[in-house]
Amino acid sequence: MPLKRINISNRISWLVERMPLFAFVNLVPLSVLAAPFGIFAIYSKRSLTILSIIWPLVIYTLYTIISTLAYNPDSFIEFAFYRTDGNFFITLLVLLSVITFARDANTEQMLRALCIFAALSFIVMWPIDAFINHNEHFFGLFKAHNAAGGFYAIICIISWHFFSGRTRILIVITLFLATIETGSRGSLLALIIVATIGFLKFNTVLRWLTFFVFLSLTVQLAFNAVQKFGPATEALFQHEHSESAQEINKSNPDASNFAYGNNYNIFIRVGVLWPRAVRIWKEHPVLGAGFGSYDDLHYVGRNNTLYADTYLVQHTFSHAHHTFLNVLAEQGVVGLMLLLMSLLYIDRTVRSLDDPLGKAASLSLLILMFMSLSEHRLFSPSNSIPVMYITGLALVRFYIQKKERRIS
Repeated sequence: MPLKRINISNRISWLVERMPLFAFVNLVPLSVLAAPFGIFAIYSKRSLTILSIIWPLVIYTLYTIISTLAYNPDSFIEFAFYRTDGNFFITLLVLLSVITFARDANTEQMLRALCIFAALSFIVMWPIDAFINHNEHFFGLFKAHNAAGGFYAIICIISWHFFSGRTRILIVITLFLATIETGSRGSLLALIIVATIGFLKFNTVLRWLTFFVFLSLTVQLAFNAVQKFGPATEALFQHEHSESAQEINKSNPDASNFAYGNNYNIFIRVGVLWPRAVRIWKEHPVLGAGFGSYDDLHYVGRNNTLYADTYLVQHTFSHAHHTFLNVLAEQGVVGLMLLLMSLLYIDRTVRSLDDPLGKAASLSLLILMFMSLSEHRLFSPSNSIPVMYITGLALVRFYIQKKERRIS
């Protein structure tokens, strides 16, 4: 019996360790297949030890569960929840599966293979997208160009740490061009900022200070929009998500592309989606309106306040296009503080490795945070799962090294 258990464990480890290789195939999300194994974390001494080190993530997870149960407990038995609002739980399970089953063996080789696969996917798919499908942006094997842009930007940052010489230059340039061709401006801007931070070798304080500067700027824009335009921002949101607007968009794709082009994307964030998050937060400043509530159709009263006691619960891909404002609206100041603490503790832990894996994990987490200022990337599997894999591998190495030092 013990031998059987060892064999099963080894097979699961082999599977979990190779799931990142499929992270670029978002159309068929093979990389999430490791998620179910995350439930075994409660039986693993290693995973429990790692979770005790990054304890704010445990508190934030419990808080998110309670917030979901308080707002709409049926969410946990609805498949649509895990595809949309509940992406956080899928992302978390991937991280748990890695810290439970992954071994610190051949890690660098696997990550190099991931970078090569990503570069090859662009080289093969870009001519098809550009000259056969005549797409304006490069999608590759992703459903959305922002998802593709975020993925290639993250892998570009990772690739810098696992190659050298001409090979490094070739792969980094290829992935940088892939990010440009996706047309995802938020991904490209985040890549440039984080690459600069890495090149200048910012310490933890400077990295987080830079991030908070950009976070403050975006939050200030949202508050200014609410102050200047008030209920008009909510009216625009309600109109955009009305049945009539959706029917027009579906029946007139050219008009929809014109109306919802890149210029409109900037306006919809600053003028509609971000202010909606602020308006919801103002009604529920401490604990938020409830996890998964942002896209629900709240009743708007005569005094233009949003009421969460009469609403239509729905699980859609609509969000604030800003993870931290989304969390602020749904989980209040408490949730946002717990999330930021979780990210800080994880970053501090992986940075203590001071090797290519630790540096790549830290910068990939940082670029995911920067991209989350213009999209809901932090919980989106297409972008968060590659980061969770490399972060999990770094946490496993941290645990092993700490254990070895204790023995010696």
